[in-house]
Amino acid sequence: MKKNARIAICVAAGIILTLLFLPLFVNGTSGVVRGVKLQDQDVSGWQAEGLQRYLAEQNNKYEDAALNLTYQTYTWSIPMRDLKLAINAETTAAAVSSYGRTGSWFRQWWEQWQSYLNPIQMNCTVAYDTAHLNEILKAKVDELAAPPHNAAVSLNEAGDIVIETEKPRLILDYAQVAKAAEEKINAQDFSPLMLQPSQVDLPTLCKEQLASINTVLGEYTTYYGGDENRSANIYKGSAAISGALLAPGETFSFNDTTGLRTYEAGYLSAPVFINGELVPDAGGGICQVSTTMFNAVLLAGLDVVQRTPHFAPVGYTEIGRDATVADNSIDFIWVNSAKSPVYVMATAGGGAINVKILGNSDDRPAGVAITTEPAKVLPHEKKEIVVNDQKEDVVEEKGHDGYSVVVHRCVSWSDGRALTDTFYSVYDPVTTITKLSPQEAQKRAALLAKAKTEHKQGKDREASEAKNKIQT
Repeated sequence: MKKNARIAICVAAGIILTLLFLPLFVNGTSGVVRGVKLQDQDVSGWQAEGLQRYLAEQNNKYEDAALNLTYQTYTWSIPMRDLKLAINAETTAAAVSSYGRTGSWFRQWWEQWQSYLNPIQMNCTVAYDTAHLNEILKAKVDELAAPPHNAAVSLNEAGDIVIETEKPRLILDYAQVAKAAEEKINAQDFSPLMLQPSQVDLPTLCKEQLASINTVLGEYTTYYGGDENRSANIYKGSAAISGALLAPGETFSFNDTTGLRTYEAGYLSAPVFINGELVPDAGGGICQVSTTMFNAVLLAGLDVVQRTPHFAPVGYTEIGRDATVADNSIDFIWVNSAKSPVYVMATAGGGAINVKILGNSDDRPAGVAITTEPAKVLPHEKKEIVVNDQKEDVVEEKGHDGYSVVVHRCVSWSDGRALTDTFYSVYDPVTTITKLSPQEAQKRAALLAKAKTEHKQGKDREASEAKNKIQT
């Protein structure tokens, strides 16, 4: 019995000694202890040289790393190279190498046993420009707080179409974002940082909706100058129509798109036609915007639903090629008769307004011919009236002839489609009105009566002389 007890004691002592010294035996006196991982890399037994080489490789990976701020499908990247992110190799190597190697004998034993039984995950210690990170995040938070911006189409210097990504409005807590960003960078965790805004306003037009836009279907330019208010109205009107996207079959209403052209809406006073007369009113010049768009639509081969000519021909386009509009009454309407979406791009400045209709190359006309028949003149009348309280003897309001004009359009496409339509314009003649004071009217009446008397006397004399000749 005593012998068996001694054997049991020896076995127990052996187990205890194994528990005490196994990790120390396995790990030796140098190198990283067993079970230590650095950035998911098992570095058990690595010496200082191997650690330094690994850390250098990890540093190279940060060249292309980025922290991505994400909300739904939107992502904003912060490249780590902009923050000069780098591993603090000395500090990291020291921390990894010292695990289970420093402190009391018991602490070393305890740490080595922990890593032996359950691997220990350690991260690199990094250094980066925290001040610059905060600057970037503050600017981004402020930028995202701006009103939402729809996706848009622009042209680069080479004339190529560029689709600009839309931007949502996100109200974010800067301190919360900054804290989360620093935690991720410190942990070298470059998975997306999911933003949690307190308020969201999404754009109404996204980049995906503009994917088929790749060419200019038609464009037209007109020129203006002089009146600053009129120029401002043209700029405002062009901005109102620019950015419109029409699906196939969708209708564009100029009045619905711009809204009322009133002083309250920000339009200024400039000359407009009202009841056939050119008078100052809000929105003067807006018809040059609708006229420019009308011609762009013609050249794009799209169907025109409603178009009305001005009261008289205008100087910024050919006769018969204008399109007037008026609040709550006269509209310019066209429809996207193409097979793909079309996009309106309008710009104004420097005395010129340009309207482009953009779309897919499959819808671009192969040819567009616009011809104008010789204008038919509609003669104007002349009229005199008496104005009792008029001080001047004569005041003349000059009229002008009118015109009847017919414009034909022929459009063809490479797939065999064709379109022919006609646009009629009638510019009414304006009567010349001569206003007379009562005194001038009496004077003219007396002169006319005298002329009639003299004419009659002359006729009587001619008749008498003719009669005498016959008798002779």
